[in-house]
Amino acid sequence: MQRSFVIAGAIAVAVSLYVASGFVFPHRDQAANAAPEPGIDADAGAPVADEPAAPLPRVGVIDSVARERQRAIVLRGRSEADRTVTISAQTTGQVEEVMAEKGARVSAGTPIARLDDADRRVKLVEATALLAQREEEWKATSELSAKGYSPKLSLPDLEAKLALARSAVAAMQVEIAYLKIAAPIEGVLNERHVEIGKYLQPGDPVATIVDLDPILLIGSVAEREVPHIILGAPATARLIDGQEVTGHVRFVAASADETTRTFRVEIAADNADYRIRQGLSAEIVLPIASEPAHLISPASLTLDENGQVGVKTVDTENTVGFLPVQVIGEDSDGLWIAGLPPQLRIITVGQEFVKVGQVVTPVPVQP
Repeated sequence: MQRSFVIAGAIAVAVSLYVASGFVFPHRDQAANAAPEPGIDADAGAPVADEPAAPLPRVGVIDSVARERQRAIVLRGRSEADRTVTISAQTTGQVEEVMAEKGARVSAGTPIARLDDADRRVKLVEATALLAQREEEWKATSELSAKGYSPKLSLPDLEAKLALARSAVAAMQVEIAYLKIAAPIEGVLNERHVEIGKYLQPGDPVATIVDLDPILLIGSVAEREVPHIILGAPATARLIDGQEVTGHVRFVAASADETTRTFRVEIAADNADYRIRQGLSAEIVLPIASEPAHLISPASLTLDENGQVGVKTVDTENTVGFLPVQVIGEDSDGLWIAGLPPQLRIITVGQEFVKVGQVVTPVPVQP
């Protein structure tokens, strides 16, 4: 049973090859219907002198004309916040009040948490009173010294004490200001690291804020493509959730990553409504130049003896040639290839059955 399937398959393949081969090498019945070649008696069907010449291989060709094609660099990247800031405590104290919830959108200056003041306000009152005393002492001594009733040598000592009193007041005012922990930038409160009752030391994290406007689209560019990227140039991106984003090139790294030998590129895009989140996968397109290119079917590509990708062509004398190409893009209609003359005849059917330098019969086909 299996042998019957094998035989049937072989017959099907043979029939397919026979039908397909008619494009490259005419069938015997096609040759019989052709006009008699020189040296053949059409009536008798017997050779008169020379044997008839073998028919030329037939190949399908299209007349291709180059068109301007916008070239672009396509990167796989991700979205990233413009800034990420972690707020830390600047003084000691127990969290007395939490004033913003995780996920809330905050502005610069929005209070996040407040520490208890302990005895800081009492100390501020004491320091303020001492400052007033020092000011009165310095003022009185200055007036007496001006009238000659007090030695001038006591003024520097009073001035030093006055300066210390002023610094003590300023220090306590700063300490009290540190009790209220506020957002330094606008963004989203992505993480809140404290709750009511937690005791903080200077440097302990309180909250993390991410700034999503503008949103950055980050990709890595190969070293050969870096010279083509210009700061401020327009760019587009498609996010994994389907959103289309437009922006401009904001940054190109001056040095390559030591591991990948690629350069970081940042695209800045408006995100005032924060609809684009951080960490989304994105396909980034950087238009870099326009150049003449031909649109062909991928099936028209072939390889030369050295494995180089190209197309086979037919010149004005119907001789087969080979030209290497560079694929610069693709769409639903086929591949865009560069590196070819503005106009040429490309073999699209039968290119694998003819060799460079061979004379053929070109047959126009629909592109």
